[in-house]
Amino acid sequence: MHLRRNPETEFLREEIVKERRVLRHRGQLALLAYGGSLLLCSFTMVRALSTQQPLVVVLFVSFLMLLLIWGISYGVRAYTKGKLPVQEVDIQQRRQEERVFLFQIAQGQLPRNVGVASIVLKGCCGLFLLCWGLYSWAIYRESSSILLLAVIFLFVGSGLGLIGMTVRDWHRRNVLLKESADILAERLMLGEITEGRDDQER
Repeated sequence: MHLRRNPETEFLREEIVKERRVLRHRGQLALLAYGGSLLLCSFTMVRALSTQQPLVVVLFVSFLMLLLIWGISYGVRAYTKGKLPVQEVDIQQRRQEERVFLFQIAQGQLPRNVGVASIVLKGCCGLFLLCWGLYSWAIYRESSSILLLAVIFLFVGSGLGLIGMTVRDWHRRNVLLKESADILAERLMLGEITEGRDDQER
């Protein structure tokens, strides 16, 4: 007698393993990027305090450091979650979530983060931040102000990040609209007969 693995169970297990591998790498990159940026901001803060920069500069750099600390905490959480082994409860939870999600997509109910309004809002905000940062650099590029460097870093980086999210979400929206019905049929074919259970054969 041996255990015959359910195809949908194995498929979901592989998907979760891949996602956690990506999440682990993303956490490592976040720790490197945000940690390095926090180190640079710390040097900037020391310089601002030693040269008696205006209070607004100190407050702005402090706010930026808080954002970077939040980014580091995200990196720690992502890396920790990416290291977790895949349990059966994870597979069962993913199966239920994906069934509900795919049924909703097949009925035309898209998630809010890939809705047209959300995508347009993120794109407009990203373009605004990017243009504002580049405009500030064009006007004050001859200045060596710490505040200018912080503004350019924050606005340009945030703008590029939002534009990247907009492109990603638009692509995801198109994929969901085109492939949701096919994906749902494939998942049901893989797991519906055995209802997601592993069978035993003699």
